[in-house]
Amino acid sequence: MISREQLETFKEAPWKSAPEIVAFVSSFQKTARPDLLRLLELLTDKALGADAARQRQRCAVFTALAQNVPDRTLFLPYVKAMAEADRVARSALASLLVQVNDPGRHWALSELLRSDDEDLRGIASRVLRAIGGRSVVDQLQEMVGEEDFEGRRQAVDLLVALAGYRAIPGLAAALVVGKPMEKRQCLRHLGDPNMMGSDAEGAVAAIIPALADLNEAVLQQAVSSFCNVCVEDQYYERIYRFLDHAQPNVVRAAVMGLQRFHSPRSIMTLERKLRAGPNNVRFAVLETLEAIATNDILPPLVEALAHKQIVVRARASEVMARLSRAGRLNLHRTIIWLLRSGDVGLKRTAADLAGSVKDPDAELWPKLIEFLRDDDWWVRERVVDALIEIAGPKISPFIAKYLKEPHDAASRSTSFCVCGTRRRWGCSSARPPKTRTGGCVSAPFRPPPHSGMRERYRTSSRFSRARRTWPTPAFRR
Repeated sequence: MISREQLETFKEAPWKSAPEIVAFVSSFQKTARPDLLRLLELLTDKALGADAARQRQRCAVFTALAQNVPDRTLFLPYVKAMAEADRVARSALASLLVQVNDPGRHWALSELLRSDDEDLRGIASRVLRAIGGRSVVDQLQEMVGEEDFEGRRQAVDLLVALAGYRAIPGLAAALVVGKPMEKRQCLRHLGDPNMMGSDAEGAVAAIIPALADLNEAVLQQAVSSFCNVCVEDQYYERIYRFLDHAQPNVVRAAVMGLQRFHSPRSIMTLERKLRAGPNNVRFAVLETLEAIATNDILPPLVEALAHKQIVVRARASEVMARLSRAGRLNLHRTIIWLLRSGDVGLKRTAADLAGSVKDPDAELWPKLIEFLRDDDWWVRERVVDALIEIAGPKISPFIAKYLKEPHDAASRSTSFCVCGTRRRWGCSSARPPKTRTGGCVSAPFRPPPHSGMRERYRTSSRFSRARRTWPTPAFRR
């Protein structure tokens, strides 16, 4: 039995160190339930709790004493005390509720979710997550459907954590009466395929009413969640109409929802939205194509590479480069096809992409040599960079053979830039191969006056004024 002196000491909390607290706890020969209830009254006294430092000392003493009394009948007094206690005492009592867990009294802890105090609701939710069972799930299913329920956000998260896909009826009820933020929270849970995969049809049925919501944020989340758990036929039945919605964010959500569907019908839909725009929708189309990452995406991706807006072309180039580096898309044939097209923009894009493509089996770079004679100087220069990056010293025999054929001066200068790396590559030949005109590959390039190139090369930063020659690729980089 606790003495009056011990009660006064607990009330004053004069301890200054941990050894003093241990000594006070040791003074209790045996702690019983009535002793803890008397100490609990002092612990929840608001006047005493005003001194936070002393209150922390009281909580440490109470916790040490209560750990020796695992009495289930203390569960309800602890829960009631949590509603009246300060934040420090609540945390101490919450840690004790686990050891005195009484499933028959979980309803009392669930009722704390109705409180106006968000901190109290959060603590109650954490305890219920640790000890809650079927009775808590059944109670939460009813509570989340109440119109003026303050703790709906905490209850929804708790319900999904405890019940998984069995929480669908409660989430559907919350979608009817909840606020916009609460509706979006319910929709995120319903659209989680990992959680709702066992009853995807039930999740789809619960989301359908939200597709008629007038709030844009709720509608956008409803579209995204529906796409995460539906099948392709359901997408075209319920979501396809949102591709032409007045709000671009809703359209973007509908476009991103096609990531799971790789059929020709989906690719054609993405092509249509790529043409229709606006740009944030076009960017969503490119993200979706990147997520699909099959050979079927090449036609719309090539179309994006030739788009009239430079930001779209740049984004499409980034997508193609990432897919190539990741090995998810074979771009060899695509690059060659683009280089042979008549569109200068496409050729330049393909030439830029060529340097980022892996070619361990020499499937691409031998075909790139023919583009050293392309009419566009940008294409020629980028092809040079790609050949040096991909092929390295293996390109020398091909270039030597290529230089024996008659070409214009610009093509010969491009070939010279490639062969200028022979010494750096450690080629055994002391002199570069002779050309048909008697000159050598390493001879300085001098554009003829009639070519219209002399003045442009003379003022170019890539032309070395000191040597009047083209620098080596190492210098050019």
